[in-house]
Amino acid sequence: MFNISGGKSWQITGEKYVKDYFEILEVDMENAVYQKEEGHFSWYESSKSNKILQYQNNNYENYLAQIRQDLNNLMGE
Repeated sequence: MFNISGGKSWQITGEKYVKDYFEILEVDMENAVYQKEEGHFSWYESSKSNKILQYQNNNYENYLAQIRQDLNNLMGE
């Protein structure tokens, strides 16, 4: 069994992820709602699983650029 994660560039806080995502969507951070209970969110050591499965091909900055591009395409820009 492997824990799958995005690699080093994805080791960010939930707050940073929401901030970046909301910035792209032009939504104020004050609108963010977080879950009240603890969840299973952590950083996983994934070098062994990635060595076998070779899935970590999209770093966090590329992901954000892809989201921006997809949003622009949807908005016809």
